[in-house]
Amino acid sequence: ESQPIKNPKSLTSRSVARLAEHSSSACIRVALSGTPVENRLSELFSLLEFLNPGFLGTKADFASNFERRVRQCGGAGDQELAGCEALKRLSEAIGPLVLRRMKSDKSIAPDLPDKLELTHVVELTVAQRRLYAAATEQLLRSVADVGAEPPP
Repeated sequence: ESQPIKNPKSLTSRSVARLAEHSSSACIRVALSGTPVENRLSELFSLLEFLNPGFLGTKADFASNFERRVRQCGGAGDQELAGCEALKRLSEAIGPLVLRRMKSDKSIAPDLPDKLELTHVVELTVAQRRLYAAATEQLLRSVADVGAEPPP
């Protein structure tokens, strides 16, 4: 699971990068992730930098060639991103390195039944209700205090 190395500044990511530097070039690297990009495109860069160092250039190259340009495409929705040339170039570059499976793809696990969701409502205990009420009151007070301050 590659989740811990998606943040290139984390201690885990830096440690894995150091280990990778000292491993043989014949070393096979695999990264498994259900969400290779959650918050920032740099997470994808971090994963690919581990898998194939230098493949997407330096961090600065990646930022100027992809991150900034994708952000300029709008990034707010699929419509804007569909026509984004930088995103298309990135997808083409990483396509051979990424195996993507969709949950809706029945060929992945044809024997599995459809997902079944059950809702089971439980009552809070008296102590839990008190804690919840206190936390809610504290949050509402802090929101009210922020709203009462004059703008800077």
